[in-house]
Amino acid sequence: VLGRGGFCKVFKVISRLDGSQYAVKRTERKLQSERERREALREVQAMASLGGGADRGGEHVVRYFGCWMEYDHLYIQLELCDTTLSAAFAVCVESRARESMDAETSAGGAKRFGQKEIEKGL
Repeated sequence: VLGRGGFCKVFKVISRLDGSQYAVKRTERKLQSERERREALREVQAMASLGGGADRGGEHVVRYFGCWMEYDHLYIQLELCDTTLSAAFAVCVESRARESMDAETSAGGAKRFGQKEIEKGL
């Protein structure tokens, strides 16, 4: 199990057909009523409409591959990411902090350079 939320568990799987690794979300509860199935399929339709994947214009969107119902559970086959959202966010925050520090350092250097030129009378 890769993760668990209020409605689903996420498993790391290897496809018997293509040998690729995927993440598969499975609903925790059985979807027994028609209403429950419709609500679950709404999530699937949203994922399918987003597309995802760097080759499809959304590098930060998990790619959707397909879904199926089995034993009253909904299964959603997705791209298996090599990192977690929190790890990716931490890298982004760290990168932005570094860029900000670099910008401040560059601005400070430009100010010092300007002051030296003024002092020299240039």
